[in-house]
Amino acid sequence: MESVAYVGMDVDKEKIAVALVQDYEDQPRMQRVIRNRTEAIEKFFGEVTGRYDQVLACYEAGACGFELHRRVTAAGAGCMVAPPASMPKKANDRVKTDRRDARKLAGALRNGDLSPVYVPSRQDEAGRDFLRLYEDVKSDLKKAKQRLLHFLLRHEIRYEGGQNWTGKHWQWFEFVGVRLCDSRGNLPGVSVGDYSS
Repeated sequence: MESVAYVGMDVDKEKIAVALVQDYEDQPRMQRVIRNRTEAIEKFFGEVTGRYDQVLACYEAGACGFELHRRVTAAGAGCMVAPPASMPKKANDRVKTDRRDARKLAGALRNGDLSPVYVPSRQDEAGRDFLRLYEDVKSDLKKAKQRLLHFLLRHEIRYEGGQNWTGKHWQWFEFVGVRLCDSRGNLPGVSVGDYSS
């Protein structure tokens, strides 16, 4: 008979709580906390894949991304990344610990209660990260422009030469900036010394 191990992993930046269950046992065969570092992950899964015919692991999608998935599969185990919302929860179950969550994940994986998320290739992930960063920068720039216009409006300074953010508008900003600041580069009523400790 083929032996299958189900490994649940509760992941954070520094550590991974792991729980290993088999078939329909109530208690995990193994529970421990390992460092969230490549060497520790390879060592753990090297041990486990050496003992069992098949090892299936899972963790919830989150801030740590998909690198753990790549490490686990490189170590010879199957790995699923589950959306956090797919974890079955009881209404009265409010206690959260890393070990308990790892145990629940292992049991849910064994019982077939989890659905996977798409794990992108490194290239797809890099493209997605670039697009997210681009959108963040666009949003930050828009907010900075709004703050600048509101600052000027509070000082009753209005641009009346056409559309905002054109070349002509930027030239006007240079003029206004020089006019607004005193000889030391301070805004009126604000001294750099006011903000130094």
